[in-house]
Amino acid sequence: MSLGVYIHVPFCAKKCPYCDFYSGAYSSQTAEEYIEAVCARIRDWMVPGEQVDSVYFGGGTPGLLSPAQIRRMLDALSSRAEVRGEITMETNPNVVRKERVQEYRAAGINRLSIGVQSFDDGELLSLGRAHTSARAVRAVNDAYDAGIANLSIDLMLGTPGQTIDSLSASLQTAVSLPISHLSSYLLKIEPGTPYAADETLCARCPDEDTAAQMYLKTVETLESHGFSQYEISNFARPGFLSVHNLKYWRCEPYIGIGPAAHSCVNGRRFASKPDRALFCAHALAGTNGDVVMEEGTACDAEEVLMLAMRLTEGVDVSDYCKRFSMPETSFLRAFSPYEQAGYVVRNGSRLRFTPEGFLVSNAILSSVFAKLSM
Repeated sequence: MSLGVYIHVPFCAKKCPYCDFYSGAYSSQTAEEYIEAVCARIRDWMVPGEQVDSVYFGGGTPGLLSPAQIRRMLDALSSRAEVRGEITMETNPNVVRKERVQEYRAAGINRLSIGVQSFDDGELLSLGRAHTSARAVRAVNDAYDAGIANLSIDLMLGTPGQTIDSLSASLQTAVSLPISHLSSYLLKIEPGTPYAADETLCARCPDEDTAAQMYLKTVETLESHGFSQYEISNFARPGFLSVHNLKYWRCEPYIGIGPAAHSCVNGRRFASKPDRALFCAHALAGTNGDVVMEEGTACDAEEVLMLAMRLTEGVDVSDYCKRFSMPETSFLRAFSPYEQAGYVVRNGSRLRFTPEGFLVSNAILSSVFAKLSM
């Protein structure tokens, strides 16, 4: 099975107040050192001749790096592995320009994920974003004109000041653009972020019922414009599902390079500590002192079910129960109340959540795990 490679780029021009991903301030000197460390770690970790069918530069803001720097990391990877397929880079609208995207494309990038979040200027201000709606529209069009046909954007739901009407307007703008994929996430206020400390801001967020309506509105609107929901928060036109992210949800192998990056290989999970200096020191020295192994076995019965049920394809009950030596009758009995309530549907041997079920999926799966003693 081909491997996915995630490369974390831990730099931001400005930290968004809702974000708890690991990143720090960008400087040309720290970026250069970091790229050398990434290339060293790639050379140490990659098995010669490994088949790689997806590479994902996430962050942070990978778009702060130059096309030449992105190329160096891809060249390091290609020197060890056979790289083909989807090569994604996350970026923000303010750094997207046609000429620069053409250079990223020449370096090997064939998919862009642009962090738009909203097409409402007031909402963007509340989110601490540096771009405007007009700049986001221009960024998407510039990327497409530069030859990137595989374009994804992010939109956030349940943000301060957002309404059903403002969300609808953002969705209409999104579907009018030449995008092939859209990720739409309900805002989760994480402990330790500036958002969590701002009670006034939190009070401006839509209540739970309104946020649920926003989610269902998003599903309905995108489906009506040719974007099929394939995961709880992801939608794509035919042929444009994210190859890389599907690896996470299908428990396929991937390597994460960089501080706070996670890996899943040969039935084990491990991660680098969220410390750029520590990562660089060990990567450049050829040691793994920044790496922490997770306890237990990756992709056990609970994890496989949890991840599979994030997808609209759901789980193949027969295959799952055979794999984990579980009676099908017990498995189906655990889901039966939620099937009757319309949160879960069966189609042949497959079981999946409905859009309404996705909204309460964590609670349902917790109950199912308890019933199955997982």
